[in-house]
Amino acid sequence: MSSMVRETNIPGKLLANLSITLKQQWQELTQSNATPRNLAAAFALGAFISVLPIPGVDLMVTTLLAAWFKQLNRAALYAAAVVWNTFVVAPFYILSRQVGGFLFQTGYIPELTLGGQASALAQRFLVGNLVVAVLVTAVSFLTVQSGLTLYRASAVDNGRS
Repeated sequence: MSSMVRETNIPGKLLANLSITLKQQWQELTQSNATPRNLAAAFALGAFISVLPIPGVDLMVTTLLAAWFKQLNRAALYAAAVVWNTFVVAPFYILSRQVGGFLFQTGYIPELTLGGQASALAQRFLVGNLVVAVLVTAVSFLTVQSGLTLYRASAVDNGRS
């Protein structure tokens, strides 16, 4: 009976560990000497990479950027990868196709070959995804920068600095 209790408590332990990790990451971000602008830029870069249609590869690209550019705040970069994970980004792929279709404004694909149709669909999707990624990047940057600025200002006002 006690082994069953331990096994059923595994999700609770995982959530508790995740909560502790997220709190540690939040503390690292909010107590960092980096400016809100620099933290927001690293987060926005991570968001841009995560929204691109390269699921799985995005973490490798993020790791390479963190290794090459030492001035990037790694916590902010990886926080974006956690926030903009594959499950969250998946609906943006549908939006990407819609945005691409809107931008090209053609109701039909003129080429009758399978390759021509695939090429036109890929073009719409990729252009739409680029537009969506840029918008997500801009919103991420503004949200993180203003959120950290307000948080730090309230921390100073409340004497937590």
